[in-house]
Amino acid sequence: MKRLLAVSIFVGSLFLGLSRASADTLTYDFTGNCLDCSNPQGVLVLQNYTFGDPLQASELVSFTYTSSLADVSVTQANLSSLTGSLGSTPGSYDFEAVFSTEAGIFTFDTATDGTWVYGPDCVGDSCGGGTIGIDHGTDGTFSPATATAPEPSTLLLFGSGLTTLAALRRRVSRVPHE
Repeated sequence: MKRLLAVSIFVGSLFLGLSRASADTLTYDFTGNCLDCSNPQGVLVLQNYTFGDPLQASELVSFTYTSSLADVSVTQANLSSLTGSLGSTPGSYDFEAVFSTEAGIFTFDTATDGTWVYGPDCVGDSCGGGTIGIDHGTDGTFSPATATAPEPSTLLLFGSGLTTLAALRRRVSRVPHE
């Protein structure tokens, strides 16, 4: 019985530890109205980030953006710079990622007024002046993604229930049958 209790405690602490390990990762979903494409959407994953603080390149886990005209994946390996900050409410963020692809250096930029652009990273007048983007639009928002992981207490309750069922089955199998 002591062994069963020790295993139950170990399994419960393992579940709690796994859930806590991902608590420092934040996921944001990007949506917006595109003026020259359809179905723009993105997912930004940050680690150890605090709402409202300036973004650091080391906090980026990944950023993906897709639309009818683009399919982009950014990680630490192809990130040149990450600036801005994200808050917990729409309009409280400013985000810019500059990254390299096989086609060149690109940027994805959003502003607090909801405007956004994805396209070549132009320095000075190297793009001929004006704002050039593969995709651009309005009403761009980064919204905190809803958590899909169960709470630690739910996992602990589930593990305890399984352990109890196993103990009851073992006890029933020890009772001599007449």
